[in-house]
Amino acid sequence: IVKKGHEQLVWEVLDGQQRLTTLLLLLICLNENSNHPINLYNIIYERQNDNLDFKKITYKDTHNEYPNKRLNPDCFHVSNAKKIIKEWYSSLSQDLSSSVLDKIVSCLTKRDSQKKVRFIWYDASSEDDFKTMESIALFNRLNGGKISLTGSELVKALFYLGINHCSSNDKEMQQARFSIEWDSIERKLQDEDFWNFICPKDSYLQTRMDLLLDFTRKKMNIKGDASYREYQEIFNQDIFNGDTKSAWDKWIRLWQEIKDNFDILTRWYENPILYNHIGFMVENGICIQDIEETIKNTHYKIRETVFQKDIEKGFTLDGLFNLKYKENYTLLKKLLLLFNIETYCRHNLRFPFHLFRDGHWDLEHVNSQTENTIQNPKERIDWIKFHALECLKRDLADNTAKQLYEKGKTLLEQNAPIKDFSDYRSNVGNFYLDNNTLDKDTIGNLTLLNSSINRSYGNALFPTKKLTVAACDQMGEFIPLCTRYLFLKYYSSGTNATRMNMMRWSEQDHLDYQDTIKDFLSIYFN
Repeated sequence: IVKKGHEQLVWEVLDGQQRLTTLLLLLICLNENSNHPINLYNIIYERQNDNLDFKKITYKDTHNEYPNKRLNPDCFHVSNAKKIIKEWYSSLSQDLSSSVLDKIVSCLTKRDSQKKVRFIWYDASSEDDFKTMESIALFNRLNGGKISLTGSELVKALFYLGINHCSSNDKEMQQARFSIEWDSIERKLQDEDFWNFICPKDSYLQTRMDLLLDFTRKKMNIKGDASYREYQEIFNQDIFNGDTKSAWDKWIRLWQEIKDNFDILTRWYENPILYNHIGFMVENGICIQDIEETIKNTHYKIRETVFQKDIEKGFTLDGLFNLKYKENYTLLKKLLLLFNIETYCRHNLRFPFHLFRDGHWDLEHVNSQTENTIQNPKERIDWIKFHALECLKRDLADNTAKQLYEKGKTLLEQNAPIKDFSDYRSNVGNFYLDNNTLDKDTIGNLTLLNSSINRSYGNALFPTKKLTVAACDQMGEFIPLCTRYLFLKYYSSGTNATRMNMMRWSEQDHLDYQDTIKDFLSIYFN
């Protein structure tokens, strides 16, 4: 309770309105049957048009019942509470009924009573930052940290109440059946593979069941408990109208509607193509509510949703090879993810969105021969020792590789002077680029890679990257299928598959790879 204004006996109730209302109804009943009635408090609700006049409430038999239970939901619940209190009081023995008021009054008013009703009291006036705070904000600050029921838990409770109020027979069986079906849906939503293809990345949801309820009521673009509020309104209307047969049919339809929408998600999940395409759209911020229930052309849908803004800016598939690492970073990431998605589709496999969501992904240069000079002497020595020599020693059968290997050993003995190191680094890089003069910042030299792997080897040569990716794959880390295929040279059309060629990223490799990407993406953009 909060003291408002200058009226001495007026308080604002922040929490406990229902208990105070119930207590007042009980005291009115006891007062009417007592030889020593007491003065009672009054309640005025914030919604002025729904206010009840508690001074008019009586338990004596009258021709005009007050409040009229058909007036609004508040009157309905108060009227029902009156009926229950009256039945309870009538069941008491004469001796007990005469003393019950004294016992309750003692609990409420006498300080020396062993049993007391207590208020949580906080004197906000003693703290300057609370003096001008709104009452609700004050309550939320003082009451923070408490665990409240989620929207889905409240909806579940409403269905139980709906069954209890509206079902004419076999209520326990109906509630048990509902409970089993609800729990079965919740268990399926706990499947990470199922969940991550429908759940937004930045989810506001308290529970996974909330997503299904919001999807059913078309509330996915509204934060908060909008779905619960809608079900609560339906429940209040049904109880207020009093037509249990009609209400029961409605609650059966409402539950069937939830199950039908869950079946839609399940059908999407069971079809690998739909699963991959819808998961890709969700990954790129498209809400499943905005995806038609009976999708016929997901390729078109992807183009019209995920790439709509890029197309409006002039992107076409013919311009794929002109996209640049810095200028078109986000678009290139989307395209390479879609390239992976289409690869999984062609194998009739599901893309593991739950594994993809666990990582942070970079656009990795396949051969990141950089022109930046390494200034630190230790870093220069490490590059020669752990990158150049480790790669070259596998190719000593080649005369150029052998000469570069010996030159590297000499530089290590000289502590890698910066001028000689720069020439040496350029020569080693060109050896593994195999005369590749194409722009290294275009899609033919880029792939998706987990940032932790990408940043573990720094400015490594292609052979080092290839071996690192293979080692991570063996240890069970998720490597996107197209990234794995790239380092295995699956996209390369060259017939000279020597060990030397397998350790280089040549100009032909670059061209073959980007042509494959364009071919796979053509179904989405043509």
